[in-house]
Amino acid sequence: MLNKHPIVRAAHHLFLLPFAAALWPLIINFRILDFIIYSSGFSLILFLIIYGNHRPLLTSDGRGLHLHLHHGREVEFHPFGHIANYCLMRNSRISITLKNGPPIILFLRRNDLEKLIGLLAVEKIPAYKG
Repeated sequence: MLNKHPIVRAAHHLFLLPFAAALWPLIINFRILDFIIYSSGFSLILFLIIYGNHRPLLTSDGRGLHLHLHHGREVEFHPFGHIANYCLMRNSRISITLKNGPPIILFLRRNDLEKLIGLLAVEKIPAYKG
């Protein structure tokens, strides 16, 4: 199980910025109904941020990689046999090229990146210089 990069996790909190801008008009013209709507929206967004940050980015069983990406509700499954190669793009960025689809670019912590490279090496997936 590999978690999201800390910068990506911190960037999720930017979704709370509209609530900071809406706080001042709420204080100036306070109504209980507006406060209830504001509080429920803030609580919902905060719950989604915490849930999204605790959800793993990548898990693996013996058959392939399971990607829990932001844009999909379903977990993407990529068997090791469908992965052509991978390329290290930077210290914390890796591109995994699929045989039958677009490449997947992941941002990981350094030790998580080393775990993933070790897993890909065990599965005999080659690296290439990009």
